[in-house]
Amino acid sequence: MKKVHLILSSLFFALYANASESTQPDTIVYDGIVATVNGDIITKSDLDERVRLVLLSMGKDIPANIKEKIKHDVLQEMCNELLQNQLAKKYVIFAPNKRWVEEKEIDEAVQSIIKRNNMNIEQFRELLKKHKISEKCFKKQIASNMTWINFIRMKHGGSVKISERELKQLRNEYNKHRNETIYLVQRIVIPVSGNNGEEIALSKVHNITELLNRGVAFDELARQFSQGVSAQKGGNIGWIFADQLSKEESVSIKNLETGKTAVVKNNRGYIILKLKSKRINDADHITKIKFAQIALPLNQGYPRAEVEAYLNDLKRQYPTANALVKGAQGKAYVSNVETLVVDELNPDFAKIINGLNTGSISKNHVINGALVVVCLLDKTQEKVKPISDEDLKNQRIEEKMNKLSEQEKQRQRRISNIKIML
Repeated sequence: MKKVHLILSSLFFALYANASESTQPDTIVYDGIVATVNGDIITKSDLDERVRLVLLSMGKDIPANIKEKIKHDVLQEMCNELLQNQLAKKYVIFAPNKRWVEEKEIDEAVQSIIKRNNMNIEQFRELLKKHKISEKCFKKQIASNMTWINFIRMKHGGSVKISERELKQLRNEYNKHRNETIYLVQRIVIPVSGNNGEEIALSKVHNITELLNRGVAFDELARQFSQGVSAQKGGNIGWIFADQLSKEESVSIKNLETGKTAVVKNNRGYIILKLKSKRINDADHITKIKFAQIALPLNQGYPRAEVEAYLNDLKRQYPTANALVKGAQGKAYVSNVETLVVDELNPDFAKIINGLNTGSISKNHVINGALVVVCLLDKTQEKVKPISDEDLKNQRIEEKMNKLSEQEKQRQRRISNIKIML
């Protein structure tokens, strides 16, 4: 059977996977320096812990040779984060009590991730502990990302304005494309900078492409490696017209099959594009689905036939979607109930949903080492709201902020002293 990539979280599979029983050490051992950034150091233990976090987020069994490549990419990202934090600190040197991100905001972000993965805080902490990852490491990455976003907003937010004339141009441009195809796009931005920038960027693109081919989720790779502001949204840039992208991206996206990826190069560097969906812009209605997924891991030592028989027995006991979602609690993994737009689903998942009626349960599917069924709880149609002037403004402001963010990063790299010793 062709592997179907649904939206079950990578952390779910990591939680139920056979993991090492070793625990987080009580003390941190600093066993060597792997990089310096303007005098600040990154230790081997820092890097190793971050690599474990990245591998956990991928939810896949990655071969040793690829892990080594990932380690180099992760180190580059850690250097970038350190540069960004150093720049942000310069702007609060005369206000030592100012914090770019409050602890409460970080905790809320962590809670959101835990909830999205249908876990509680104890399960989450146990998962980190099994993989020898401290909460400090996890929170540090979140804090770095939030700090940079807040810094860019503070420094440039007041100067990024959309005039009435520009808004009128945006509206005219939008109206011109009303009957054209629009595309739901994700992208990973890998900029080229410095003397060895081309070589480093190409290596990173190759590694990411290899991981995509192994089934690692595009969203996770975007969060870990993309230099675009959309990285923390899994690289999602929403529904756009092709000519809202660069010329090179526009040509590529028009020729790309839904669900496929492509690599292009433009004046920013390399862009890995994924086309999630496409449709004619003037659609009057959208179809929304409400669903949940029931899963049983296949790597717990039980024969596949026994796991399938157990799941089929649950389906017989609870023959409707609503009944199975309630009845399977405590007997199998039950995802959160999700509501999504059909046009925004990946093609494999859309095929499953299109074959279901409200209240029905899908056939069994093997996904990432688990046996999974989809329960369709509801399917409704909603009228499409016309795009507002505020939406157009926000889209253009985000584009401008993205460019300013990249310019700040490029400028900081040019004037910095970075030494890699790995």
